[in-house]
Amino acid sequence: MRILFFGTYFKFRGKETYISDEIDSLIKNYPDVKYLVYNINCKKNQITRYHKNILLVERKNLKNFNIIFLFLKDMIKIFTKFKPNVIHSIYVNESIIMGILGKIFRVPSIFHSRGMDFNYDPFFSLKSNILARITAKLNNIILTVSKIMKKDAFRLKIPPKKVISLYDGIDFSIFNPIEKNKNG
Repeated sequence: MRILFFGTYFKFRGKETYISDEIDSLIKNYPDVKYLVYNINCKKNQITRYHKNILLVERKNLKNFNIIFLFLKDMIKIFTKFKPNVIHSIYVNESIIMGILGKIFRVPSIFHSRGMDFNYDPFFSLKSNILARITAKLNNIILTVSKIMKKDAFRLKIPPKKVISLYDGIDFSIFNPIEKNKNG
């Protein structure tokens, strides 16, 4: 399986460690999975191989026309050479872009909702509400991290069959308060 992960401000094993942990877990449990992580709004354009199955492509801010051209060129190359089986994205705006590309290249897309841009902002801003609904329409599956976020998706009139709650896990080899209390 080949997965295209798309996001902004992502640095492998950096700020948003939950994504790195998800990728690590997937690679550990399914060693044949290939990950191409495409990250925008970075400090510089670069490509880094973190693991034989993980390639990170970083691109600068998309406001510059040359960067937009590079992005489109990258996407054509990714969809024709890497040929992802699924697209996984976070954040509403990024998931709109990936939902469109998924439709064009006939690749299923997953919007992994993790926060305010999907379960808070749409209820206080018309623009955010419209963008959240467009995201839901364009993506095949909406993953939420809680039952409350799932209920918020229903408030946005997203069909229940499209919404799945996938709870964040805890690595008990790192965090185990019961053992600490026994020793302490």
